[in-house]
Amino acid sequence: MPPLGAAHPGTIQRQPEGEAPAPVTDSPAAQAPVRLPPGMKVVRDVPFGDGRDELVVQLDSFALPLEKGIGPWVKDAHDLAGGAGRLVFTPLFNGTDPERVSAFKEGSEKYKKIWLNNFGFSSERALSDAFLKAGESDPVVATALKAKGVDKTVRNLGKGLGKSGCDIDHIVEKQMGGTSVPSNLQILDATKNRESGSNTFNKLLEVVDAIRAPDMRGSEVRNIQIRLGHVTVPTGTDDPSFHIEDMLRAGRIKGTMPDSATAGSPLALVAGGVTEVIRVAETGVTPIDNSAKRLIPGVRIKSYERGAEGAWSKSDKVAGRLDSLAKKRSGADRPEVDLIAEMATGPVPDNVAAGEMRKLRLTPGANEKIEFYYPYLSPGYLSFAPLDAKGGLKAKGTINSTVPMLGDIAVEYSATQDGGEKLAVVSALGKDALTAPGKLFRFTEGALALDLMPEFVPRGAIGFEIGPAENPIATGKLEAGLIGGAFNVTGSLVPAMGLPGIDAAEGNVSYTSGAGWAGSLKAKSSKIRGARVDAEIGFREGDGGIAVFATGGLSFGLGGASVDMKLDYADERLVYSGGATVTDPVPLVKSVALHGTYSEGEVILTGNAGVEVRGVNAGLEMTYRRKDGETGAFSGTGTTQVKAGKATGTITVTLHPDGVISGTGLIAYQLNDHLRPELGVELERSGRIKLKGGVSVDDIPLSPAWPKDGKALNTLFEAGVEMPFPLPPPLTFINATAGISGAVRFGYQLGPIALKEVTFEGSLYPFEAEMEVKAALSGKITLPGSLNLEGVVEGSIGAELAKGAVGVKGKLAVVPGLHLNLDASTPFSADYDKDGLALSVAAQAKLAITGTVGFEAAIEGYAAYGLMSHEIREKIAEYGPVNIGPELTLHLGTLSRAKDGTITPPSLSEIRIDPAIDPKAFMKQFTAEGTGQNKVTVTEKVPDATERLKRGLEEAKGRAVAGPSGLGFSTLE
Repeated sequence: MPPLGAAHPGTIQRQPEGEAPAPVTDSPAAQAPVRLPPGMKVVRDVPFGDGRDELVVQLDSFALPLEKGIGPWVKDAHDLAGGAGRLVFTPLFNGTDPERVSAFKEGSEKYKKIWLNNFGFSSERALSDAFLKAGESDPVVATALKAKGVDKTVRNLGKGLGKSGCDIDHIVEKQMGGTSVPSNLQILDATKNRESGSNTFNKLLEVVDAIRAPDMRGSEVRNIQIRLGHVTVPTGTDDPSFHIEDMLRAGRIKGTMPDSATAGSPLALVAGGVTEVIRVAETGVTPIDNSAKRLIPGVRIKSYERGAEGAWSKSDKVAGRLDSLAKKRSGADRPEVDLIAEMATGPVPDNVAAGEMRKLRLTPGANEKIEFYYPYLSPGYLSFAPLDAKGGLKAKGTINSTVPMLGDIAVEYSATQDGGEKLAVVSALGKDALTAPGKLFRFTEGALALDLMPEFVPRGAIGFEIGPAENPIATGKLEAGLIGGAFNVTGSLVPAMGLPGIDAAEGNVSYTSGAGWAGSLKAKSSKIRGARVDAEIGFREGDGGIAVFATGGLSFGLGGASVDMKLDYADERLVYSGGATVTDPVPLVKSVALHGTYSEGEVILTGNAGVEVRGVNAGLEMTYRRKDGETGAFSGTGTTQVKAGKATGTITVTLHPDGVISGTGLIAYQLNDHLRPELGVELERSGRIKLKGGVSVDDIPLSPAWPKDGKALNTLFEAGVEMPFPLPPPLTFINATAGISGAVRFGYQLGPIALKEVTFEGSLYPFEAEMEVKAALSGKITLPGSLNLEGVVEGSIGAELAKGAVGVKGKLAVVPGLHLNLDASTPFSADYDKDGLALSVAAQAKLAITGTVGFEAAIEGYAAYGLMSHEIREKIAEYGPVNIGPELTLHLGTLSRAKDGTITPPSLSEIRIDPAIDPKAFMKQFTAEGTGQNKVTVTEKVPDATERLKRGLEEAKGRAVAGPSGLGFSTLE
């Protein structure tokens, strides 16, 4: 960072060519004191607060220890040099002897010759003779010669400067930045000169020693420059040297050297009504040293270049440089302000000791972007307007501030002949004009004002915020000011959001030229009860801009362990991370290693632990949660596989926030290839393990159906009669027959008896002294049955030949049927627990009656008196089945046994039939439901039956073993 140093108030310093401002580094947020003796302030300090590389200080006032003569020009020279900032003392330390110090002195000119030549003399003898001769005709000079010791000194001067008892003295000591220009030389009593010089040096060394004192900067600081502000000159005393210098400066004594020998002819330069006489050679370039006075405000004339026609040129070139402050090094600047000296019209005024007069003005178009160096804010440039009527200088420009937040500052400059000088910022620097150091830093309100002259005074306040725009972590307000002569801003910093783990925090923020931006918040208390917090959240400026940092952390107790969490800033949020190993955090868990974070108001720690319950080990994923202001709690889940013999299963364990562990699972046991019941396992919140489950058993037959062919019908009774009767001629060979018969058939079946819908459910606590066994059994025993009863009434008519040798009959039968379906069952249940066994058995039977009516047709053929026969029988129509009345349920009651052993037999009120039978409704239902159902006409079956009869007779014929061959078959057909 280039220096934001403190220079002399109200000055502009030209940036030396090829010399970049020295950086000031490692500047802390605030540096008070700067470890300097009273009355000093820092101009340049590298590194800041140390100064080993370079230390430049401003000493506000300094008093010369001894006089330098009574002449008024002594005070004037010091005032002008001090006002121009040219009074500088630079101690030089001997390389072999660190304590041996000398003073830097500019130049090694033969200043006695310069002093003599300035007044037109080439030797001391010439000056002495001229002085004595002037005393003969000039009463003022004669009076001076009569002063004490003057005549003697003048006469001895003719013998040599040393014989006169005088020296040629630098009015402003060379060790204080004085040069050997004629205006800075005087003749002075040798004793006064030498004592003043040595005493001044010793007093300046005292200042150096004070700076290098152990409690200040220390002896390692050796590259020192001391800039002197106001220098107090002691009142002088009269002596011969004063009268000699006074007469020379008053022009009473003039030498006879030609103008060429005194560096040219006198030339009057005019600017804005102010005239300055300089000596300029007839041709070429004449260097100009005008350190004591500037013709154009703010510009020092460096050289004068004659035009092509010499003194007769219409315009000459004048080179100057912008200057309001002495430089660290002489000769470091190139002239860069271009001026024109044009021949002025009119005679030279009588009071101007010159034969030539020229008017100065700025060269048009040649003075844009003149570089300069403003010590507080570093480099800049000015573009000058033409000189005004009074010779004033005006310019507009920019300071390219080396303070990043200030950026480029638009300024205006003006200087007038009356000594007024102004450098001002065009407008205040609002939040939008300031440059933030990175995306995480934003100026939000306010403005800064900068007073540049007569002193650099930054003023104003500006608001800012740090962190993501949508969620800043801190805000603050900055006040601009100076610390140790350097620009800085300081202010307070407050949290902009709830900081995790921090209940209250306070801090500060600052900008300094060395360290840039820095600020921090330090925690005062924690939001977690009983927690210890030592956290700091802040930001600092680096190569990549503003970087937010977080250090420290917090710790709190958990189950006898200390959970230590480190604070960090990542992914634009503040997060604590850490953990601890906690012993016996909850029942059944011996220890768990926890690790996690604390962010957004909640601590979340996780870890894996083992839990053992009744010999069963399970892995438990534990989580500890704790919100700000609340009590923390554990929770978690875990699953384990169980395999022991034929038993396999899974158990899931849950840790509840209140610290209680429970769990559920299933365990299957392979009884056989077809039976694998599952038992539920439950770890209750009380810590007890409960087994529970149920088994459903497939239907189990207890006996087969009886009889096996119970659905077949057996003939119970059969009877009939057939009567032949002859037919009239010519059919007397055929006998007709007619008959009627009847039969009763029946069939029945019982069973199979079966055990159905059997289920078992139970539970117990196998690891407890009181196992609390509970069991429940339910099912039923079933006995199905059926009874089928049919009656057959059949009529026939036929014909036969040869008294029955061959015959055929047609038959029609009516078959009514009655069918009874029985479903008897005995539901049962058993319930067992610690109070005893309870049983319950009930009996019931369901009876359904259906009826059918069928019609059958048959054709029978026979031969050989019945030895061969074949019958074709078809069911040609059927009605039914129809329900005969409703389904009836017979309840026989319930037999039960209570857990206390009490047996309750069925009561008569339980024996009933549902629903009750209404005979009329029964008959009506039977006739209604049997009408028109499943009817088939006979005609649909007869053709097919005839054909089948013929085929049957042919088959019977082939099987015949007796009887006349082919008897009557064709006729029968």
